[in-house]
Amino acid sequence: MGLGGTRQTNRAAPSESESAGAENDRNAVPGRYNTSDLANLRHPERFLRAASYMAELPDKPLYSREELLVPELLLERSGPLEMYYAPHNELAGGAARIVVAGLTPGWRQMEISLRVMRRCLVSGGTPLEACREAKRQARFAGSMRTGLLDMLEKLGLREQLGRVMPWPDEAYDEGLSGPADLLDHPMLHTTSVLPCPVFRNGANYSGHQPPLRRDSWLWNISLNHMRDELGHMASSPLLVPLGKAVEEVVQQLVHDGELTDEQVLWGFPHPSGANGHRHRQFEQAFPELKRRLKSFTGSVESN
Repeated sequence: MGLGGTRQTNRAAPSESESAGAENDRNAVPGRYNTSDLANLRHPERFLRAASYMAELPDKPLYSREELLVPELLLERSGPLEMYYAPHNELAGGAARIVVAGLTPGWRQMEISLRVMRRCLVSGGTPLEACREAKRQARFAGSMRTGLLDMLEKLGLREQLGRVMPWPDEAYDEGLSGPADLLDHPMLHTTSVLPCPVFRNGANYSGHQPPLRRDSWLWNISLNHMRDELGHMASSPLLVPLGKAVEEVVQQLVHDGELTDEQVLWGFPHPSGANGHRHRQFEQAFPELKRRLKSFTGSVESN
């Protein structure tokens, strides 16, 4: 059965203890929250629908595609392309000054995000806490995260951010000048131009087939989301687009006057292990990337 269609899943009948646990989980993840609980979410109605669905699933260390690529989590479909819900891009950047933008969450990020959201809600967390923790654990998960952090560290971003805003005391790890996870700094925000996972015939969308700019549905989603990101930020940020497809979106924003050219770290390689040229690309772009980063943080520091 195609993605998003009606699925038949073969699940064993739950035991009495499993049924009791599932009932407790459903009670712990209500289908409704107060308006104030949802005020900081971009799409509270999507969140509620996903929370309600996830509450019906048993607690598991890993969910399958058959459990998550389902109509209850499907947002939109256009030909062979489908977009599913994941909560980790629900939160805006606020006071952050540097934005790292990827293309779209993949299956791995989607699964982690929904699983973490469910567990946080079951343990009594608020929607805000659930989305924040889902973001922390799912963003750029896998080898891509390792590659991204390695390049950001080599650029000196940790030190530059520390000059603009000292790391919170509770974030320090012994022996480091800040948290082990650079992405946790309050001045740094992560997002994706396609904020929810997009799949093409069941596979992660890679920015090709079709090219992002040539598909009006994807192109409009990406531009609208990035405009929403910029609109929710207290100050104009420095943008780090990951890869050529994301750069095209940012180029349009610059063309439309919503960013200046100097606010972008052009040429930052996509950190995926599938990008076999990323080390050479980073080496070639390094001098200009470092100059722009220092120039931006210097201007923030002087203000």
